Amino acid sequence: MNIKIPYGYDEVTVNVADGIRVEIVEPNENRIGDAEALIGSAIDSPIDAPPLEDFLAGSDDTWVIVNDGTRPTPTALVLSLLYSKLKDRNVRFMVATGTHRAPTEEELDKIFGSLRHEFKDRIFVHDSRNEEELIHAGDTSRGTPVSFNKRIMAAQRIITINSVEPHYFAGYTGGRKSFLPGVAGYETIERNHSHALKPGVAPTALKGNAVSEDMDEAATLIDPDKIFSIQIVLDQKHRIYGAVCGHIETSFLEAAKKADEVFGVKIDGKADIVLTLVRPPKDINLYQAQHALENAKLALKRDGVVIWVCACHEGIGPSKFFDLMKVCSSPQEVKRMVEADYKLGYHKASLLADTTQWAHCFAVTGLPDADIGKIFFTQYPTIQAAIDKAVEIKGPDARMLILMDGTLTVPLL
Repeated sequence: MNIKIPYGYDEVTVNVADGIRVEIVEPNENRIGDAEALIGSAIDSPIDAPPLEDFLAGSDDTWVIVNDGTRPTPTALVLSLLYSKLKDRNVRFMVATGTHRAPTEEELDKIFGSLRHEFKDRIFVHDSRNEEELIHAGDTSRGTPVSFNKRIMAAQRIITINSVEPHYFAGYTGGRKSFLPGVAGYETIERNHSHALKPGVAPTALKGNAVSEDMDEAATLIDPDKIFSIQIVLDQKHRIYGAVCGHIETSFLEAAKKADEVFGVKIDGKADIVLTLVRPPKDINLYQAQHALENAKLALKRDGVVIWVCACHEGIGPSKFFDLMKVCSSPQEVKRMVEADYKLGYHKASLLADTTQWAHCFAVTGLPDADIGKIFFTQYPTIQAAIDKAVEIKGPDARMLILMDGTLTVPLL
């Protein structure tokens, strides 16, 4: 059987022996409406919030929080639809980077589209490490000290634009993520993400998920009445499937339901081999690619083979998890060190180490073999070579699942 496999922006063809039971798993196909009409209708019919014109009335200091270049959010389209309501107001824009690097010029052009030139003097980029730009908002019940960008804290009105999709430890992106990690301080993000080591943390999980619940609580430290949230749900081709606007919490929960309709895919049982593909823009580095691996694990039998495919054209990414792993001699040592002294990013090291203890872990990336070896995975030069080795291990009648967009596909038994 010949199967076309995406890799980066290219495509390769692999051959799988006829005896292997192959199942291609993709986000569900859904009817796609007119993008502008969907967003426009959502803006005009907000949930638990006044109409946008009424929301903005009387404000002379409005901030719009937008995602950075690691998210496929159609920010430029949303801004074009908001333009008539914003053009005559004192409005500024904050790129919610969390702990990510600042966007490149090319990424800023993509985020703001044709309006970038007009808004260029009003665009700011959040820096979680710049203490002078932060203000303490309070503490959560889990002990997270919450600091947000001081410009956002002082804003009279805030519009958030983000997209909602499954997230491997926050449950979903979107909603409260505009604030934490979006415009939060580094220590706040680090403390929140440390909860990723706790039980109940998983893709699509909100209740009982300590990371998600901590984010929710942190977001309430900003008056929800001064927030108008715009939530976009995309399909696997980054087309707009749905949009929900209004109150930050209730609009987020409604958008999460729509995201389930796209990304929650039922499977008949776990497989011997799971090949998970990381598609742009999540294939930017190994740090971002982690999402696809966590989804793949939901569909993998114990002692199965996971094949993690990611171009990683910008390398490792935020490297603390990698810096830890490369000085450890075993996955067990990684786990011990993470539990003894957690730092931001270490949850990725812990999850990777945990996976290698119960599965055969293969990778096909643009990174050096030695780097992949440091995370206790085995790198193969091609996807075909990895598949052939997996079949050799699991036998000629193995069951194989291929997650064509592993970052956004959540297998549901």
